Amino acid sequence: MEIEDTFEYISKVNKENKTLLLEYLRDSYKTTENYVLTITKWIAFLIFIYFLFKTESISNIEINGASVDLNSSFELLIPLASSLLILFYIVSSIQKGEILKTYRLLFMEIYGIDGENNSFERVCGQTLPGGLLNKIISNGRSIDNKTTILNMLISLPLALVQLLPIVFTVYSLSIILNQYWEIGVAKVIFFISCTFLVYGIWLFLQYLYIQVIEQLALKNKENL
Repeated sequence: MEIEDTFEYISKVNKENKTLLLEYLRDSYKTTENYVLTITKWIAFLIFIYFLFKTESISNIEINGASVDLNSSFELLIPLASSLLILFYIVSSIQKGEILKTYRLLFMEIYGIDGENNSFERVCGQTLPGGLLNKIISNGRSIDNKTTILNMLISLPLALVQLLPIVFTVYSLSIILNQYWEIGVAKVIFFISCTFLVYGIWLFLQYLYIQVIEQLALKNKENL
């Protein structure tokens, strides 16, 4: 199991190098977090531009007397861009999750803190530049059950918001399918965009599956 291999490797590293590795992981986490935020901004920008150019007032421009239909151009190209950004977002988020998992294991190993201890979530979480959702989840782990339920209720809408780019991409792909399918390049854009989108979703589901398997294996091991 991957998490056991990571823990075994960490246990063999001397304390000085463990502390150095912790710093590297913190920097890597911060960099990856910035990637995720940048990609999120680009996705939001694409969605805004898409619906902006669907308005009649800026749907056409003239270049040297020739009329260019910006609306059609954006409807063809934006699904490709959004699906690629979604793939980048998923890969970066998975990378961030893996860094966080290793960071937690290393933090516990260095400071001898029980990962199930509520104080661990506060101390470990405060050493990382986490996003809003991560802070809410961390708070939910570190305090009483009533507040945990409240944090979960808050986290759910935030998690659902992350599905909006996928919904938007599917919508934009349906526009290509219904309005531009007779154009040869539209078919190419459609299949490439679907490949990016499906591959990203598959990577995410695979990651979730591995996390569930690892957690179940760890619980079974603790119960033995």
